[in-house]
Amino acid sequence: MAKLAFNYKPSIGLVGSVAKKDEKGFTYFNFQQEIKSELTNKTTGETEIASNASFPFDLQISTMLYYDPMTFRLGRQHLAGNSIFYGSLEYQVWEHYQSTVMRMKKNGGVINGSSNYEDLKLQNIFVPKAGYQYRLNDQWSYKLGYFYRPSPIQTSGLKNAGNTIDVDKHVFSVGTAYDFMVMTKKVTIDVAYQGHKLKDQKITKTPGREDGDITQPKIGSPGYRIGGMIHVLSVGLSWML
Repeated sequence: MAKLAFNYKPSIGLVGSVAKKDEKGFTYFNFQQEIKSELTNKTTGETEIASNASFPFDLQISTMLYYDPMTFRLGRQHLAGNSIFYGSLEYQVWEHYQSTVMRMKKNGGVINGSSNYEDLKLQNIFVPKAGYQYRLNDQWSYKLGYFYRPSPIQTSGLKNAGNTIDVDKHVFSVGTAYDFMVMTKKVTIDVAYQGHKLKDQKITKTPGREDGDITQPKIGSPGYRIGGMIHVLSVGLSWML
């Protein structure tokens, strides 16, 4: 028997940009403030555990729903005939990230909350990006892209308890766009494929139980291998008003 009270807290972030245009394109700088949303629940009630006695509990349950790091981005878009070259370098700040693990804190009662044994080691990262677009004619254009994103989670710290898995990845993309007119307005249809090549890595977890007790056997697997490919196909439609 229990009662739940939900408190969802959205987040508001500042986004700013400045650009300098020249004859061959423009150079820009973007800033995005850290954005995160956390769900907090208060749970009260009582339960029976292998007896007729009632055990009251009062717990605060919280978890991270969404996180976008603070980002600084410096980029350039350069025109050369029918070609457009894109390049940017991002610096992402991940030091305040929390995993989506459910955290339970005891407010009262006799039932204790759960400890968080997932101790992530975080690092800020640089993300380089490059792109190329070739306009064949007034209707058709073709696009290529690449970026490299190192993991903000130090892979040497994936030995403890928890379910957070993340590795470095190379991302390649290819696409095409078709432009046409509808009621004197330009309409663009985009079709693109993106492939995420994840770093292949073997994780060996520390011995002992997941709470750090080396005298007890491990509950889960002693290790695992991560890596592989993620395939993304997207279709977009834009209409210039």
